[in-house]
Amino acid sequence: MVKPIRQHGVMEELVTITEIIAQTRVERAKAAAQLRTLDAALAALTKLTGGSVLASKPARGRVWTSEQRAQLSAIMKKRFAQGKKKGKA
Repeated sequence: MVKPIRQHGVMEELVTITEIIAQTRVERAKAAAQLRTLDAALAALTKLTGGSVLASKPARGRVWTSEQRAQLSAIMKKRFAQGKKKGKA
């Protein structure tokens, strides 16, 4: 039972430790229900993709062939050499 108290002209409620524990248990039950809902959603998504949602990583960046890497390297070396020449002049 919450007992009202008067402090500085304002009515405040005095909460007991038992009430705090009860409220915490209610909040924990709500959080557990949300976790169950999220678990169900993840399970449904996993079934749709045919595998684990977390296990598969999307491809990052571009896949370069060895010829493309060599060509890019040559272009970068040429640009670097041109910049070096401009810096000395």
